[in-house]
Amino acid sequence: MEVCKFLIKLIAGIIRFYTYEYMKRTFIAISVKPEPALRELFAELREKFRYERIRWMNIDRLHLTLVFIAHTSCEAEKQVNEAIVQTLGTFNAGNNTKTNIETFPGQNVLGGSFAMSLRQLGVFPGISRPRVLWLGLEDAGQLKRFREELVNMLLAAGLVFDNEKKFVPHLTIARIRYMNDTGLLKDLLEKYKGTSFQPFVPDRIQYFESILKAEGAEYKLLAEYLL
Repeated sequence: MEVCKFLIKLIAGIIRFYTYEYMKRTFIAISVKPEPALRELFAELREKFRYERIRWMNIDRLHLTLVFIAHTSCEAEKQVNEAIVQTLGTFNAGNNTKTNIETFPGQNVLGGSFAMSLRQLGVFPGISRPRVLWLGLEDAGQLKRFREELVNMLLAAGLVFDNEKKFVPHLTIARIRYMNDTGLLKDLLEKYKGTSFQPFVPDRIQYFESILKAEGAEYKLLAEYLL
């Protein structure tokens, strides 16, 4: 009897492993086009921390993640696209949405009402043990409401994803493996406290697959919704 139970658990584990193995890691995001001031900040930070163990994001591929879905089947991928379209619909509007999967009757949603600014430099979880270097977003209330509606649509579709953490709109610009000179980091955080780096008005919602590789994640565009 015990042997049978063990074999059942073993087989279930193998099925679960291979099921997840062939599922995609996907996420919904908004891309950010860097302006000169942001590029100058990147250049300064990379120079000052050139001896630290830091993996910098590609400045031309910066994005704000709205929802990350760790295990996405083909069926779930379709449901995600449908949830995005439904969310756009609740925010009114009237243009067509274009995607490289198929065309959905989408909406023109964000525009100027979602105007924000990239403001202030910060770290997660804290200065004593920094792991993520980020830029904050100011005037992101409308974005939070949009994301809340999107999450509700995804949950209603039965999709499973991590929604435990409080959503804090931010743009990750570097992942810190080890920081030796936290004093310099503290000085820079103080220097840029309250600094606005550039205005930010989203022009599209994008749906990506994240493909893990030795040199870092590669992002493949699955769909985009022009605004």
